[in-house]
Amino acid sequence: MKEEELIKYIAKGIAKTLPHNFGYDLYDDLYQEGFIGLMAARKDYNPDKQVPFTAYAALRIRGEEQYWTAYENPIGCHESKGSL
Repeated sequence: MKEEELIKYIAKGIAKTLPHNFGYDLYDDLYQEGFIGLMAARKDYNPDKQVPFTAYAALRIRGEEQYWTAYENPIGCHESKGSL
């Protein structure tokens, strides 16, 4: 699987598990965060550990996308629900 396809695959999987109130261009944002994870994987990858790059990159991509959904997105899961 190519790196770009891996990012798309992971982003679609995460997007399916999120509530609908995340909305707007969630997939595009997840895709962008996936590229950030890929760049981190390229920088930190150590072939001496005998782990395939694709497996290592998938963990970094998924981690970056999950972090964004939990803490960095404008809507956020951790917003306080005040009364209107």
